[in-house]
Amino acid sequence: LSKCEFKTYEKGIPVKKELYYALNVSPNPNQSGSHFVNAMVDRMIYDGHSIMVQPSKSRNRFYIADSFSPEPRPLEENLFAGVSVEGRQLGVKLKASDVCYFRLEDKEPRAVVADMYADMGQLLGMTMASCKNANGERFTLEREGRPGGQREDVKQDANEVNDLLRGFIRSPYGVMPLSKNQILKRVEPNGSGSVKDVIDLRRDIFEITANAFQIPQSNTNDVMNQFITFAIDPIADMIGKEITRKFYGFHSWDGGRTRVHVDTTKINHVDIFQVAEKAEKLVSSGLFSIDDTLDAMGADKLNTEFSQAHWITKNYSLIQDALNQLAAANAEGGENDNANE
Repeated sequence: LSKCEFKTYEKGIPVKKELYYALNVSPNPNQSGSHFVNAMVDRMIYDGHSIMVQPSKSRNRFYIADSFSPEPRPLEENLFAGVSVEGRQLGVKLKASDVCYFRLEDKEPRAVVADMYADMGQLLGMTMASCKNANGERFTLEREGRPGGQREDVKQDANEVNDLLRGFIRSPYGVMPLSKNQILKRVEPNGSGSVKDVIDLRRDIFEITANAFQIPQSNTNDVMNQFITFAIDPIADMIGKEITRKFYGFHSWDGGRTRVHVDTTKINHVDIFQVAEKAEKLVSSGLFSIDDTLDAMGADKLNTEFSQAHWITKNYSLIQDALNQLAAANAEGGENDNANE
């Protein structure tokens, strides 16, 4: 989403004024546009919602709140209390009309992830412990008699043995000194855990989490398009509509001609050599101008009268136009025949 452009339109015409600059380049003195969007989406994903506020009355200076508490008021304007920005409490309750409230309508993803971590987190810990047990080294030391003395003496003796064994196990060429009648035996592990079990379980956790947020597992072009359509577009659409409704009233909105639109078309990497033929079709069909096509490909616009015009080839002309041209050509041919006579 930080790669997306926040496009601003006024009466159907794209403009780049103060609001555009704030949303895309510098929302406040302490953040860039990308940092700002990351903070917005982070809060929305992890907390289920986030708010964009303007602590001061200065226009087009926005912050994402660190924390806040919604206070729903049925049939009235909701309030937001305890709003903190960059660690500073604002000290006042904000009305819903004073903030942009971004919320994931579907609570299921967070519930799925929370429930899964509660169960699979414990299972992962057990699997890792089993793996360590199966791949660890344990020994028993047989010797005549037991060390005498106080309990501390026994504990000290065990620690000394462990220190000797630790160096012996870790060294590829270790030597364990043994006294007469002492026997060192390796204890076979009683578990079958392996590193592969841990990797497989971690993969399962990632896949379940990804599925909860509609994130596909592979990275082909088709799957990437599905990812944008089902995971990114709904969030981008919600953000664009929330900013639009808070900054433009009904009369300014003008049926959607004045709005903020989060453009997700530039998320995919574009190889100009791979899309050259498709770009030609866009221009020759009159759908895009040359500048529109260059902008969509991430290249600089030419900004000339020629590049801003919409072109169309004869193959895309109306059938009626073609019939009129044919009739005109036939009429001209007939006149020439009469002249020759």
